[in-house]
Amino acid sequence: ACAPVLVADKTPEEPKQPTLLDESSLAVDVLFRFDSAVLVRQVTPHTKDALQALDNLVMALSQEDAKVDKVRVVGHTDRLGAPMYNQALSERRAKAVANYLTAKGLKQDLEVLGMGSKQPITSHCEGTRATVELIACLQPDRRVSVELWGTN
Repeated sequence: ACAPVLVADKTPEEPKQPTLLDESSLAVDVLFRFDSAVLVRQVTPHTKDALQALDNLVMALSQEDAKVDKVRVVGHTDRLGAPMYNQALSERRAKAVANYLTAKGLKQDLEVLGMGSKQPITSHCEGTRATVELIACLQPDRRVSVELWGTN
């Protein structure tokens, strides 16, 4: 006679969804000239701090216990200019930061996105003409965000 086979009642574990572990933003005006996607060559104290933050990020992510699977770099612009132009500019800025991270040794998967002016931080800046005051007011909208994603 055959003995009954016992099968453990195990429900398959669903794969964990990636979650946002951390996000930091860099002011674009520190890394790029206005209306540019080329990283500045002349290092100021502010630029040095921003680049050091990126260097520190790569160093932290190179540790064996880093639980980050993907790094997402997202470029943003202010609302001045044509939407299609701002979209392309935000993508080029994000790509420039991503290239910097890769050149410094980033090993995680890298995703690069441009949001154009779709996700502003400011809400109090009035006007449509690019005056010195409006450009200064909209400065927080010009940024590159670095998001760390993982499944912990």
